[in-house]
Amino acid sequence: MNFGLWEIAILLLGAKIGGAFLLKLRQPSLAGELLAGIVMGAIFVNL
Repeated sequence: MNFGLWEIAILLLGAKIGGAFLLKLRQPSLAGELLAGIVMGAIFVNL
């Protein structure tokens, strides 16, 4: 796995967006960040 700087930045941005989305639904932001990280991580690793 050779992640470049752009891929890591996109993962972090996606995690923050997922956290903000779940905050709007009155859920903990950590859950949204974890879900976004899992989904986007699987996409970048091509699983």
